[in-house]
Amino acid sequence: MQKKFIFILILSFLVFAASGHGDNVRITITSHEGWVLPLLGVNTGPVFLQKNGDLFDATNSYKNAGVKQIRIHDFYGFLDMATLYPDQDADPSNPSSYDFKKSDEVFMSIIKGGFEPYLRIGDSWHSAPGFPEPKRRAPINRKNWVLAAVEVVRHYKKIAGENLKYVEIWNEPDHRQFWDAPQYQFNVLFDETVKAIKKEFPDLKVGGPGFSAAVVLIPKGKMIVTSFLNYLKEHNTPVDFISWHLYSNDPAVFAEIARFYRKELDRHGFYKTESHLTEYNTDTRMIPAGLSTVDLRLGSPAAAILTGAWIAMQNEKVDAAFFYRGLDPSMEEPLFYGLFRADGTMKKSAVCFSFWAQMAGCRKLKINLDEKKQSLWAIAGEDSSGNILLLISNPTGKDIEYTVNLENSGISSLIIKEINNTADKAIIRTVSGQQAYIPEFAVQMVKINRKLNF
Repeated sequence: MQKKFIFILILSFLVFAASGHGDNVRITITSHEGWVLPLLGVNTGPVFLQKNGDLFDATNSYKNAGVKQIRIHDFYGFLDMATLYPDQDADPSNPSSYDFKKSDEVFMSIIKGGFEPYLRIGDSWHSAPGFPEPKRRAPINRKNWVLAAVEVVRHYKKIAGENLKYVEIWNEPDHRQFWDAPQYQFNVLFDETVKAIKKEFPDLKVGGPGFSAAVVLIPKGKMIVTSFLNYLKEHNTPVDFISWHLYSNDPAVFAEIARFYRKELDRHGFYKTESHLTEYNTDTRMIPAGLSTVDLRLGSPAAAILTGAWIAMQNEKVDAAFFYRGLDPSMEEPLFYGLFRADGTMKKSAVCFSFWAQMAGCRKLKINLDEKKQSLWAIAGEDSSGNILLLISNPTGKDIEYTVNLENSGISSLIIKEINNTADKAIIRTVSGQQAYIPEFAVQMVKINRKLNF
């Protein structure tokens, strides 16, 4: 009988260990340290040109997810310089040199939806039928192009008023698709355009250029960033922000690259220049073992990775961030980059985006994760009602137990809203006490109920 009892105990221990609950991470929440930043931007929308040629309005989907900013890029013709100022030899001071008609409708959808426009001056990856395709990516008449950029900003500033705060010059100048001239020529264009826009609109924040993800992954790419910043410093370019892109399946990489840009800006004396991540998503070209493209576009692994990335941005001084992108181009392409399906249906990442929106604006609380090797990503905040919220991401393939501690209070229960890889929708459960677990590739929004008498 005793041997049988010992056998059952051993078997129970093995089952528990196999479940992955053996690790217990202590999450200690202490004092306030500033505010949780919004970082709630997306590329394109809320009106989309779908592959069938129809315009689809995703305003309600955007609002439900908590989107705040919209980067005006990859509308595939709308709001591109090739459309707005099609003839670079035309007089930039003559209103007839511009074509704003189609683009204004799309821009107005941003304003009417209550979103903040983030105006990118440049061109999309390609142009949809009915829009001019740039024959050359680098301007063929630089002087006129710079003056035209000022007039485009003037036009949309008049429409948006104080809602327009940021103007981003160009997109991925280190990528042949967007820049087909020597790199130093881009530095000249950027410097001249920043100065021209700032002269006319000193209150606008002007920057760019949206370096591609590849630029930080190879030594030559990092040299491009260094050379660019050297040029700006030498020419006293009044740049307000530097923008960059990243596609990765590891939140730690987001933290690493954010540190690189902040360090480079500070090293060049741009201490007040903001760091903007204007495109980010998972990377389907480097899928981790055991995962699939479906996981990285539709499943909770994507949601967990991206939530970890969002938390990393909060910790590494990223001032603005824009998910790429809002909607898929058609219902036949559910594995595209969209936060939503082409009909506005939320993917799991969009549900987690709504978790981020809950955290945004909270008073940020200091947090300590007591684990030898970081597996969980977490951020805590206190909302306007005094509730303590804890956002946790587990981008690993194992379940992890955790214990929450508050510095000056006991905990009666945890109310957990969870996105995981088995349920189609968010599930809610209440756990007594301060200990719980988070499944593999899951995200949890945790409301902490404090003990009244502690």
